[in-house]
Amino acid sequence: MTSVAASPPGTEMAADSPGRAWRAVVEGMSFIVLEQPELWLPALAGFLVRGGLLLFALPVVVLPSAVGLGNFVGPTSVTAAGPSGGLLALFIAVLATAIAWLGAAAVIGSVIDRMLVLRHVELLGGQLSPPNRRGAAATLGELVSIRLLLLVPVGVAVGWAGQRLVEVGYQELILPTNLDTPLLVRVIGRGADGLLVLAAVWLACETLGAIAVRQSLMTGASVPRALAAAAGHLVRHPLSTAATALLGLAASAAFLLPAVLGMSAAWNALRTALVDGLDASLVVLALTLFLAVWMAGLVLAGLLAAWRSAIWTGEMVRFGIARSGDRSTAHEAGKL
Repeated sequence: MTSVAASPPGTEMAADSPGRAWRAVVEGMSFIVLEQPELWLPALAGFLVRGGLLLFALPVVVLPSAVGLGNFVGPTSVTAAGPSGGLLALFIAVLATAIAWLGAAAVIGSVIDRMLVLRHVELLGGQLSPPNRRGAAATLGELVSIRLLLLVPVGVAVGWAGQRLVEVGYQELILPTNLDTPLLVRVIGRGADGLLVLAAVWLACETLGAIAVRQSLMTGASVPRALAAAAGHLVRHPLSTAATALLGLAASAAFLLPAVLGMSAAWNALRTALVDGLDASLVVLALTLFLAVWMAGLVLAGLLAAWRSAIWTGEMVRFGIARSGDRSTAHEAGKL
């Protein structure tokens, strides 16, 4: 798959200790990411276009209430004859926007995936083998195809979970279980199974996508072969694959959740200063605080996105060495 002539700091490992080998990969790739801050910005772009933008907009966007949403849609949007033309047009517009966003996210994200993976392999001293002679456009098309195909199960899960939440919400509206608890909390509590299934399907598809993209780039595999190889890797190495996926998810949640909460608190302070007509110096201070927290969150998100990409690349390179050569030889040469 990939031959590596040098290893990142800390990746020397004992051949008989898979756990230590995995930890060494994570530590070594972490050093590489910290030493390459120029990769954080493109990684941030990939994160934002794939949905991270919603995360950073959430603290400053006021979600509509049920009454406000009803007024926006219109009281006559649903009649005895069915949904009105305006409601159908609104639904089509939302659907078209979502499809366009997903398509753009797949293309832009694949461009960034390719750049990050190739750069990380290069930093490891590696060389892709066999060389991909089909050109960057062909490779990009395959990466986009991989991402779009893996959106299908996620879409099915979204549909099922959405139907489940709508059903629970309707039941809570006509026959509330506890009026002392907010409607949203009741709906989420009773529809938690749908959300859990959606989260599991999304994580599985993200994991398969991360592996399949690297299979395509590192071996020149076609889309079906890359997806099959990704599934095979997941079956053969479930522990290290799950550990890599869960570590990336847990680290992102551990660092980004406080950042989002900090942005929300800073935004509330700024809004209070503006609404209450406080002194201009206090308004400037609140604005500076909000911008500082927001920018720090963006930098952190870019760092984490580059790090998640790097640990997946390091994991695939590690198993590539295990299949293509002798582990003891690689260890003696200081290879990953």
